[in-house]
Amino acid sequence: MSLPGQAAAVRALEDPNYYLARYAETHLLRRELGEERRKTAPGIEIIPGIANFLLCHLPEDGPTAPAIVSRCCELGLFLRDAGAMSQTLG
Repeated sequence: MSLPGQAAAVRALEDPNYYLARYAETHLLRRELGEERRKTAPGIEIIPGIANFLLCHLPEDGPTAPAIVSRCCELGLFLRDAGAMSQTLG
């Protein structure tokens, strides 16, 4: 974690109400993102989780993760291809 990230975390923990509000907001936004994704790309499977990101499996007959990441980057949406993180995340 970067130094600015650490400083922000320490500051957030100094105010429990602020941290609780960000926690709730993060979970709300994650749920909304997942719901929107289900509407716009029904062939992509979202892996259940509670982190502040969505992990998805792409259909085998669809575009590859690198192709999606590249196209989204062109549109100003930055994604991570998690395929290199684990052999089970092909």
